[in-house]
Amino acid sequence: MRTIPRTTSDEKGVSKSSDAARLQLQLKLGMQLMSGRPGLLGIVFMIMLANKTFAFRVPGKFSFRKPDMHRLRAIQKPGEAKQKSRKDVITQGLAALASGLTIVSTGSVQARVPSLNASGGLTGGQGKKTILITGANSGIGLDASKKLAAAGHDVFVACRTLSKAKEAARVSNAAGAFECDLSSLSSVERLVEAWGNRPIDALCLNAGVAMSTSETMPHFTAEGFEETIGVNHFGHFLLAQKLLPNLEKSSLAHPRLVVTASSVHDPSTPGGNVGPGATLGNLKGFTDFLEKGKRFEMVDGGSYSGDKAYKDSKLLNVLFTQEMSRRLLDRKSKVRCDCFSPGLIPSTGLFRSQNQLFVGLFNFFAVNVLGVGTTISEGGDCLVYMVEAPELEDTSAVFLATPPGKPKDLFSSQTISKEAQDTAKAQRVWDLSEKLLNKVMKAA
Repeated sequence: MRTIPRTTSDEKGVSKSSDAARLQLQLKLGMQLMSGRPGLLGIVFMIMLANKTFAFRVPGKFSFRKPDMHRLRAIQKPGEAKQKSRKDVITQGLAALASGLTIVSTGSVQARVPSLNASGGLTGGQGKKTILITGANSGIGLDASKKLAAAGHDVFVACRTLSKAKEAARVSNAAGAFECDLSSLSSVERLVEAWGNRPIDALCLNAGVAMSTSETMPHFTAEGFEETIGVNHFGHFLLAQKLLPNLEKSSLAHPRLVVTASSVHDPSTPGGNVGPGATLGNLKGFTDFLEKGKRFEMVDGGSYSGDKAYKDSKLLNVLFTQEMSRRLLDRKSKVRCDCFSPGLIPSTGLFRSQNQLFVGLFNFFAVNVLGVGTTISEGGDCLVYMVEAPELEDTSAVFLATPPGKPKDLFSSQTISKEAQDTAKAQRVWDLSEKLLNKVMKAA
């Protein structure tokens, strides 16, 4: 199995300490803006920061090694004029790297860019894939569905309601649509039943919710889980387990399980350390629910925070990726599991529970002024890359992201948080999640 060396914590900072401080303050003000509490001074301050009107000076010398990067490049049909713009970095749904990934066992590997034939189908050895994507009615899920379908793959979309799924299939030219409300385990089981025995080449666990940061009371799923954790973790946990046999039926050498995570799972990163940081503690929320039947507001047993609940759910996603990868390799499965962060995308449906006026303002500043945001198209490119890149064909437990403060088209392997590296915790999260699912599903 190929392993991609990850950028260490010393490598993943931006080039100057003043830049790091500026980026951190930009993100903090941005989150205040999105929650509707920035004040006029905050907005002006963000503009000043973006234009580097002043800089922070932090005593001491810092040395950062430049991490290995991959630059996404556009794929064009034969006869098309070369595009100079970085817009639509991936056309027709294919992504590749201009600079190679360093593979421990084989040395440097150059990206191989598949070409498109005149009919828009695939050449270059990629072949047609059967791909199932959750959360494909908006955001990066819809964008990736369009690009993958345009490349000739059989894309199936799974959305919260059947009407949303059918509309997503229509606009993306997907091969089929399914209802899958991840806040309902019975809905997940209905999707699995409807899918049947058909093989899957790539399963993308992409759907997600983020509660408004202004809310002080949690929402709960039908089974009694806090909604963010129920949708982002438990719903996908069940779906992945149920559809794993379908992945193993794939004719590919290494079918893929792709998890949409986030860099905010790491409290040491910009964004991750704005507000309460992600931590699961001793999983008191899980154990109290399992042993006492007590619904938990937070996984660590603390008081509810919508912001922290989302970050915790992304930490659970990364821990799931680590443990799923370990189990797959132990049983010598051909399935590979990786996760990625698409970047900060305020305009996606993920932030539908936030104040929409300020989401719009934050999106404008984050993408066009501050340069810390990502567009839906760029995030969709990342998901397409996770499905398509031959460099990832035989990798497992890799976390890919754009380093904070770097150009949006740089995508590299990153070190996960210290808590996410805890293999014992990953195993315990898995075991408790299985027991909790069994408990609530038996009671249903």
